[in-house]
Amino acid sequence: MNTVPSTYLFYPQQSNDYQVLFHPTLSSWIIVNPTAATIVPQLFDGYSIERISKSLADAYSISLDQAFSDVISVYDTLNSKGFHINSSFLPMTRTPHLKSIFIHITRRCNLRCPHCYVNADHNAKDLPTSWIIDLIDILSAKGGNNLTISGGEPLLHPDIEKILLYASSKLTVRLLTNGTKISDRMARLLADNGIYIQISLDGSTSEIHDAIRGQGTYEQIMQAIQRIQDYGAGSRLNLCATLMQANQSDWPDIIKLAEKKHIPLLRFLHSRNVGRAIEQPQAKPLSASQYESFIAHIASMQSNHRQKVELTCGMSGLLLKMPEDFQADDIWCPVGRMIVIDTNGDVYPCVLMMRDDYLLGNIFHQPIDQMIQSDAMKHICAILSNRRNLIKKCSTCAFKNLCQSGCMGQALDHRNSLMETDVFCPYRQKAYARAFDQLIEMAASQ
Repeated sequence: MNTVPSTYLFYPQQSNDYQVLFHPTLSSWIIVNPTAATIVPQLFDGYSIERISKSLADAYSISLDQAFSDVISVYDTLNSKGFHINSSFLPMTRTPHLKSIFIHITRRCNLRCPHCYVNADHNAKDLPTSWIIDLIDILSAKGGNNLTISGGEPLLHPDIEKILLYASSKLTVRLLTNGTKISDRMARLLADNGIYIQISLDGSTSEIHDAIRGQGTYEQIMQAIQRIQDYGAGSRLNLCATLMQANQSDWPDIIKLAEKKHIPLLRFLHSRNVGRAIEQPQAKPLSASQYESFIAHIASMQSNHRQKVELTCGMSGLLLKMPEDFQADDIWCPVGRMIVIDTNGDVYPCVLMMRDDYLLGNIFHQPIDQMIQSDAMKHICAILSNRRNLIKKCSTCAFKNLCQSGCMGQALDHRNSLMETDVFCPYRQKAYARAFDQLIEMAASQ
């Protein structure tokens, strides 16, 4: 499953002749001036440096020596940036290896949120502690370094303190919680052991939040935030707000609340039409126009550096540079480097792919190694690596090696297919166009 692009992709700026040159298979890009934009296609088409130099000298009425110098300069710059002219440009591929685990240690929860994707309830079972400890040992032994603990409400697990203490002695641990069970004792434990905490907050006021998550939960979260900050873990705390019809106009005030509370990171997620949300109208996702207003507001805040809190908008595949942790294979998605484990032991490649079609196995019946290296996981990794070239509209898009066709888990949610883009594609294209227009203008003015 390898489709190799035959040419570079350019993004032209409309008001001048500068362009962005994108690597055929990698997330690399460079801004080129009009002269370089003329030279690059000829180099890629295999024309000799001498022929290109003569063509350039004739076109611009410059000396052959000057033209030759310009061509050599472009050639050297391309190679130094990884744009190797004579390369075969084979796409990068994801080789499965375990780096992190996302584990649902319980499906029990003290709340009944309308947008819960796992249908958590009061009477569900917990994942046995002995198995959780074994998973921590396996991940650590394999050189993995990240464990995310979720639920249900993970603080309801009867051995949660033991689990957190053991896990944090070996791994970087992130706890996803609704925040209502963070006592002074728990806040101190989280702070003393370097654990990262994410608390769900779906409204800027008690009226909005409590209507979604239950009476009195807003005040409990405010107390939890204060406790975590008082014990010195405020720098490792983030809030996570799920956007839905029930709070569709409240996100500006959620941002203001996060700033007021000195929260370093605020994540926005989008309500998924799965689990309990299927039957709950108030949990339906934002409409296209509502989401566009949200994205425009976030983009405006970020471009003007007006936000006092780091914001993420729940739209994957929007980056100008590959994060360092993912540069080895130039694929930003963690699929193939992580597994997700449900409370019944079932293993999946992604939280958004917890479907029978993508079941990798079960920890009670198969070794982790066997599931990581299974044909099913390798097939998922092959799709991840090649979607951008196999999805027709993506294959000719200049931004394809940056967005990489967006999140395939969200595509599964939105389109019921891995071989489609998610619904955020139009917004990413606009965001990329704005960003590169600004970068080109800056380059042209220098």
